[in-house]
Amino acid sequence: MLYGNVSLPSYFQVPLMLLVPSAWRLDPDFPQSQVGERLGSACSSCQLSPAIVVTLFLEDFHQKEGSSWRDCRKRVSKINTLLEKNKNISAGGGRWSQAEAEFFAEDGSELILPFGGLRGRGAMKQDPPIVRDLYLSLEDLFYGCTKKIKISRRVMNEDDQTSTIRDKILTIDVQPGWKQGTRITFEKEGDQGPNVIPADITFVVQEKIHPRFKRDNDNLTYVATIPLGKALVGCMVEVRTLDGRLLNIPINDIVDPKYCKVVPGEGMPLLQDPRRKGDLHIYFNICFPTKLTRDKKLLLKSALLS
Repeated sequence: MLYGNVSLPSYFQVPLMLLVPSAWRLDPDFPQSQVGERLGSACSSCQLSPAIVVTLFLEDFHQKEGSSWRDCRKRVSKINTLLEKNKNISAGGGRWSQAEAEFFAEDGSELILPFGGLRGRGAMKQDPPIVRDLYLSLEDLFYGCTKKIKISRRVMNEDDQTSTIRDKILTIDVQPGWKQGTRITFEKEGDQGPNVIPADITFVVQEKIHPRFKRDNDNLTYVATIPLGKALVGCMVEVRTLDGRLLNIPINDIVDPKYCKVVPGEGMPLLQDPRRKGDLHIYFNICFPTKLTRDKKLLLKSALLS
């Protein structure tokens, strides 16, 4: 087991602070002799230097009481006295002043340690991100909107030991022009827990199926159904837009199965500039007659094949 650059014996499986009376953390006037004996026992049995023992002690004090590391230093002089008075603390050599020099700069600020600060026994890890789909209509993505999503998550209580399930409202401001696959991340909004960094919650935009349009990047596709006669001679096509306007699109070309009519500026708003829009692409479903009379066939033959 490694603590920084110090190798702890394999049998050292319990927290070192079990060797130090917990009452001393809460009562600075707890009998020093007992603390000194425990510190001496820790150094001897675990073959650790006083600097490492005291560092582990202050880490426990910091984690359980929520004190800053600078507050922990107020106990340095008391611990130095214990180390000097107790004769048993000789196994590892050194004293607290060495640890103080290692973990604090000359100006008193905390140093960034290469093994993760004074929590060297293992850095806190963040839970994997929570990913959920956010289904939006084309109208939502055309105008923009606000979505409020209620989540239930585990929140740590003030004692830092127990937790409670609480609801929270997450607000998503949908911007005009967002596309399928857009990701919105709320950092550290997952379940809280001891020694755990809450997970990020990410919502991924998914487009709902629209009854009239299909989106293609910033463009919209519309399929108009017309009879064969209009495909040949021309017609007007009506299209109801996402914002409710009725467009009358003249079709003057001969419409074949691959024909596409492009209407500029009637597509989706551009994310970079919502005042600009993509195009509307109109494709055609041509309906052929199921039967023709002899006279009509003669007319078509005369018109098309002569």
